[in-house]
Parts: sequence; C-alpha cells; structure tokens
Amino acid sequence: MHYSRPISFLLTGVLLFQLTSIHIQIPVFEYSFGVTSEFVKQQKTPSFSFVPVAVQSVSEQQPYDSVLFVGDVLLARNTEHLMRIHGNDYPYRSLSFSEVANRPAVVGNFEASMPKIHKQTPTHMLTFSVASTFIPPLALAGFTHMSLANNHTFDYSQSGYNNTQTTLDQNGIVSFGHPNMLNKSSIEYVEIDKKVVAIIAVHTLQRLPTYSELKEVFSYATARSDLQVAYVHWGTEYAASHNTRQREAAERFVDAGADLVIGHHPHVVQDIELVHGVPVFYSLGNYIFDQYDSVATQEGLMLHLEFSQEQPRVSLLPVTSVGTLSQPRYMQTQNHATFLADLADRSDPKLTDFIKNGQIIIGDEVASSSKVAIMSL
Repeated sequence: MHYSRPISFLLTGVLLFQLTSIHIQIPVFEYSFGVTSEFVKQQKTPSFSFVPVAVQSVSEQQPYDSVLFVGDVLLARNTEHLMRIHGNDYPYRSLSFSEVANRPAVVGNFEASMPKIHKQTPTHMLTFSVASTFIPPLALAGFTHMSLANNHTFDYSQSGYNNTQTTLDQNGIVSFGHPNMLNKSSIEYVEIDKKVVAIIAVHTLQRLPTYSELKEVFSYATARSDLQVAYVHWGTEYAASHNTRQREAAERFVDAGADLVIGHHPHVVQDIELVHGVPVFYSLGNYIFDQYDSVATQEGLMLHLEFSQEQPRVSLLPVTSVGTLSQPRYMQTQNHATFLADLADRSDPKLTDFIKNGQIIIGDEVASSSKVAIMSL
C-alpha cells in the first residue's frame, strides 16, 4: 500500500479536559449570523472547574482505531474573542474525543485562513483570519486532519493558504484539499488497524467537478485504499435539506467510486439520503462556530467511522453548543434521541430506522466500490 504522506503523527502526552462547571448567560442578539465580541463583552464571565479525563499517547507506528468527522470549525471572529478571554483551549473543554474511541483520527473543515500577519476578524466580516497561536490547542484537543477545500481558505490569497498549510502541518495536523483544484493532493489516507480509508476533499460552490475529473481522482484513491470518502463543501447556507446541485454532485461522487459522502458548509445539519445505495450526509452543520441566534446553527452531527468484524459502519453522534458559546458537547440522552428522530423524519425513508438507532452499517461490497445493495441489516 502506498500513501501520499504519513498517515499518523506523534501526539505524546495529550491532556484532554472535561468541563465540570460552567455558567454562561446567553446574550439576546439583534441580528443574525456572525455575531461577535460587542455582545459577549456584556455577559457574565464563566467560572470553570477542570479535572483531567484522559491522557492519550499516540505512537507514530500505531494505526488509528477509527475516524471521527465533524463539520465547520471557525477559530476566528467571536470564537477568537472567547479564546482570548477564557484561554486558547476554550472551544474544546466540554467534549473529549477519547469518550468515543481510544485512537481516533479526527477530521474537520478549517473554515478560515492564517495569514502571516494576523488581525482579528471584526463583527459582520466574512474574511476570516486565525492566529497561529490557536493551532496547538486544536491539535491537543485531538484534531488530526483538516480540509482546506472550502470558500474561506483563500480569504488571504495564496500566501494565506500556504501559511495555513504550513502552520497546521507544523502542529501535527494534516492539511489536505484546495479551494480551486481537485487532484491527487486532495486525497488523504488514514489507516484504521489493517484497513485504509481514503478521504477526498472537494469544494463545489464555485464549480462542480466533471465526472472525468472525479473518476481520475477516485480511481487513484481506490487503488490505494479499502474505502473512499468524499468530504465535500457544498449546499445552501441554513437550509435544512439538500438542493438539486448537491444531489447532482452526490451522484457524480458515487458514480466515480465514493463509498460514503459527507458534506459541510450549510452551517446546519441537513438530511441523509441513499444515492445508488451509498449513504450521503448532506451537511454535518457547525462544530465550532459563532452563530448563536438559532438552535440549528448551534447543533452539529459528528460521525464515527469504524470497522467491526471487517464491516464499516458509521455512528451518528449529535453535538450542541447551546448555552456554551462556540463550545460543543455531546447531547444528553433525551435531546440525542429527539434530534435523531427529527433527522430521520426529513431524511430518506430507507434510512429511518438506522438514523433513529444512531448507526448506519455499510455492506461488504463497499470496499470494492460496488453500489448494488450495499446496505446491510
């Protein structure tokens, strides 16, 4: 098996914290989406009490045991304001990935750029700048891979994109994907025990790749992996359901060889559909973001991909940051069940029971890219 770059990184002595006490008074907002520091300055300062919950040491020789996928991650604008007040690890204090798996690879969409000269993103602005000092806590929290195939990694042109790549890589976080190109560098390989998962980062907002472009990339990935995942930036912002362009793109991904399609960008969790037998998660919603005036923009879906007895399966893990601004946590049992039931109601009827049970099992044929009857009960 050949890989485009190392598939695991040395993360030694990583200390993850669990938030045990937090008191935040939620502000009343006067406008939608992109609220920043001027409102939060007036809020009660949270009081924290921390206890260590896990120390994860990952050897460079050890494969991951699974992959966690989250949606959009924004460390700019109001998230930056909160980190400067409460500490650079603020967004990660309420959730530990080690509660799901021992050695997970964690993949997110890095929704910003890191110019060499950083200036905090003002209120209402959509040109996102992230300080390099915020990246070490991102790695310590457990993030291992970040897609740069989105509409914000070129906010500070090519130089900002290049510095983003360099800074992430220097902190042991693999960056992959490009906002304008799809090629072999769009692929990242993750080893899960004895299986190899290829993750292909794609951006379709500006241009939908042709079938031949997709086929070339997916064929290359398929020859080097056991399962191929399209991790794609697409869709209509704040829409609860996918649009026709997303469906068209999903069909191209599946026809080109995708075994699983995972989307982001709409900032809310969208429906799930089977496209020619392949599960398509149209949007995972926000993971870390600063959009507080809607419950939907403060809820997200985390996916846990693992192999059980050689069979890949995806577990659905809802998260929320309602009440803990830009700080996701796992939903409590009742809210978890309600969230999945609502998601099932607006998704493909063939997946209703799977979604409500929180797990979709992918059939044996998925490894060879067969798209016939891949769902198994």
